[in-house]
Amino acid sequence: MKSCASHNAAGAAAAHVSTSVESRRRRVLQSFWWWLLRHWPWLAANPERARFVYRLHYRLFREWYEAGGPCNVAEGAAQSADVAPVADEAMRQAMRAALLQTSDPLDAREFNEAIAAVERARGLGACAAVPSAWTIEVGPNMARWEWAEPLWRFARQVRVVAHDGAKIAPACDLLEELSRAITARLILRMPLECVSAEALRLAAKANVAALECVIGAGAIAQLKGAGRDGWQETLKRFRADAKSAVQFDVELSRRSLAILKEVGEFAKSVGAERIHLHYGRAALPAQVPDSLFFESDFGRAAISQFSQQAHTWGIEVVTPFGPPSLEPYSVVHLDAEGMAFSCGGFICSHGVIGSLEEFLQWWDSPAWCKFRYRVSRGEFVPECQLCGVVGTADKESVPYHLTAYDGGEPSQEYLDTVRVELDRIGEDQLARDRNARIRHYEHSRGFTRLASYPHRMYVEVTDECNLRCPMCTQTILQGERRRIPLELVRKLTPLMRYMDLIHFTGCGETFLHPQLLDMLRLVPHHLCAVRIITNGLLLDEHVCRELINLQLKDLWVSLDGTDAATFEKIRGSKLFRKVLENVRTLTRLKHELGSNRPEVALNFVAQRSNIEQLPDFIRLAKELGADAVNVGFLQVYTRNLLTESLYFYQDLADHFLKEARRAAEEVGIRLYLPGLFAEAHARKASLTESGASDEASSRKCVEPYGFVLVRAEGQLGPCCVNDARLGSLSEANFVELWNGPAYRDFRRRVSTPEQDFDCEHCMLEGYKDITEFEHHVKLFDEHYRPEQVDYHQLEAEVRAKIAEGVVAG
Repeated sequence: MKSCASHNAAGAAAAHVSTSVESRRRRVLQSFWWWLLRHWPWLAANPERARFVYRLHYRLFREWYEAGGPCNVAEGAAQSADVAPVADEAMRQAMRAALLQTSDPLDAREFNEAIAAVERARGLGACAAVPSAWTIEVGPNMARWEWAEPLWRFARQVRVVAHDGAKIAPACDLLEELSRAITARLILRMPLECVSAEALRLAAKANVAALECVIGAGAIAQLKGAGRDGWQETLKRFRADAKSAVQFDVELSRRSLAILKEVGEFAKSVGAERIHLHYGRAALPAQVPDSLFFESDFGRAAISQFSQQAHTWGIEVVTPFGPPSLEPYSVVHLDAEGMAFSCGGFICSHGVIGSLEEFLQWWDSPAWCKFRYRVSRGEFVPECQLCGVVGTADKESVPYHLTAYDGGEPSQEYLDTVRVELDRIGEDQLARDRNARIRHYEHSRGFTRLASYPHRMYVEVTDECNLRCPMCTQTILQGERRRIPLELVRKLTPLMRYMDLIHFTGCGETFLHPQLLDMLRLVPHHLCAVRIITNGLLLDEHVCRELINLQLKDLWVSLDGTDAATFEKIRGSKLFRKVLENVRTLTRLKHELGSNRPEVALNFVAQRSNIEQLPDFIRLAKELGADAVNVGFLQVYTRNLLTESLYFYQDLADHFLKEARRAAEEVGIRLYLPGLFAEAHARKASLTESGASDEASSRKCVEPYGFVLVRAEGQLGPCCVNDARLGSLSEANFVELWNGPAYRDFRRRVSTPEQDFDCEHCMLEGYKDITEFEHHVKLFDEHYRPEQVDYHQLEAEVRAKIAEGVVAG
């Protein structure tokens, strides 16, 4: 007790000391602020002194800022009793007031840049500095920008944009007016096609510091023709007479990339100082074929080579891959309609501004503050990913190059054009990469109409089978058995270069199809993994040699037990030994031929009758020379197997799954297991307690975007567990079906309350919840139609049977 009392006394003393130190700190800060208020006119009269005080302020309040000081300082002041938020807002307002009272343009700009440097370095949201760079598009509402005149003196650069020849004269008038009022660097931006003696005479009269010529699609063709000579002479005279810099802005495309050397030589001939390269953006179908999205490495190698060459000519080259630019701290964009935006990316738009007060309210608004705060930390808002400014965008993203994707689902014409360009790519790996990028984006946005192709294909070879496994839908299939025609598989070959996996399988024995090996010869095995599931009865030596010669990636053999009795019960056959011998033959031939393909995996459908054999099954697989073991829970299709489901024996299942892990580590074989029931229950309880959503249940299904099931009769399906028929290849080609009404409607409904029965009770790994009974059961009636059942009642009935000792029949 004495020790505890001493400890408590020491803690109280430490707390008192801490409180005392904090109290003294606040008194010091308050004294500092009283001193600032008395001496502020003297401090603010010199930019360097003001900058020093500003930096000192943020060092004093560093702890508050590093703790994530709010972007909206007024809100922060209301939330905190600390002096820091109040002091910060007071300092910002004092700096802003001193700044706006500075009348001399040179002093004003120097002062503004000094405090802006502190704010950028600190990554602040609320700023005292005002914009220092303006981009103005010439348009009919130029008179509405009179409110900005008090801010021109803080500008270090003003760029006036004339999009066509008709706007050059008013642009030069504005620049001439600005040249008389401010000392900022004035730039006239215009298309190269608009360069003429008259246009450059007006530019020289306006005293522009630099002429920025945009080389777009219209100018590219003329750079190799007669137009080049005329531009060359005109620009040379302008540079000599006006003493102004000339720089070029090149929109990178397939065509411009091909003539970059000519662009460089042209720039060198006119004495250009800088070339700014930026990617072209395909907003219209006609622009898609020219996009560098479809080029290897997005043209980086050619751009790098050009930059090195231009450097030897003394020309600075700005590529799309430089460091990030903190535009929100300095740039305001005024478009031709008089609308104001935070930057060229058109973020934090305001509309038409009518007064300086209105502008400053917008500049200091919570939206602006939050935007600056996020950008300074690299947390770009979505619009930043589309920005053309150096370093701010993901230059390899789909919407950056194929801009129509950013505005929602593109038109069918646009998507068709994208798909044509995908198919035109000669390099298979490049085509696969671009297809994957587009597919991921289309899925993330939930589009129903796609330009991309799937990357996984299941081909239902046949529903004929030489076994009658009680657990298989073979026991309830009705009607004539089917085989997929070889010609139908041949129609699918253009899709195969986009595939990561082609799975030859079905509700039957794959090797019963007499043309299976011919189908395998159609597949580009060097590009994609090819997998076959078989019961192993037809794997004679000839077939094994063919599979090895074809370099089949995976052969999965369904075995399910370690002895003949279990095999017969589960697979309905007395040929257990034959399957073992066939697997041994395949692994022996692989060794003799020096091949590691196909990789052999043994399948184990875990159920009550065999779960206790699982550790020994893994040892048997190793003995047979298999490379892996795949384990999955039994999915029940008929009522007589309900008592076999491990849903009712969860502790037993978890025990032997853990034993299986140990056995696999012991013998050194790959093992693929379903999740443990205990872990699934714990995860679900944790999510329930925290109020979070289950990732699996909230995940948007990817199957109708990346997967296609081709049934034996030619019908397409969305996945391997859903029975939906989404169109037949005998009636239309793949692309027509892939974007047809049935597929689009399925994509619209999937992962929504409108999803169908199979989706609601999904059995695919990553989507199903093994703690729910309905994810283990999908009952069919005698006509092979899903039964609508009361799962709670059915579960209770099964538990009663198990309690009575009733086993599967």
